[in-house]
Amino acid sequence: MPHKSSRSNDALARIGVYLMSVGLPKEHAEAQALEILNETVAKMKDADDSNLTGETLARVTSRFEDWLEYLCANAADVRGRPDSLAWHLRPILSDRPEIFLQHGVLPAEVCRAVRMSARAAVPEERRLAMPTQPVGELPAFFTRTFWRAVIEDVKLARTRLRHWREKER
Repeated sequence: MPHKSSRSNDALARIGVYLMSVGLPKEHAEAQALEILNETVAKMKDADDSNLTGETLARVTSRFEDWLEYLCANAADVRGRPDSLAWHLRPILSDRPEIFLQHGVLPAEVCRAVRMSARAAVPEERRLAMPTQPVGELPAFFTRTFWRAVIEDVKLARTRLRHWREKER
């Protein structure tokens, strides 16, 4: 029996948005939200429904996190990471929403997603060392190098040009 009040409508809308953010299509998200809302209302029979949205959201997030933990532990031969698994499950849930919160035999796509989530998000840290660079032979001390000769030649040319201009005046 659906619960009809402004608080239940608010709870239904918020949970529907949460489930769509997880990857469920709108129709399935609304159906799941209604089912979880009805369960929460049944548990809170005589209690004040002022916290209905919070209770229902806590229930759905707890179920989703427990399901991710279950998948990480049981769906593949490696232990996945729930935070990464949620990301990898989004496209699967949008294509096959009937597997949401299901236990038991799961499709191969879910097992692949668990394996993908087990991979490290960043590469392993390795200490880097700068390889030694050959320097070659250094010029002897006070030996004229090519670039120094070029700079001195330019300075000499400028000085001669300045003297020549002064003579012209």
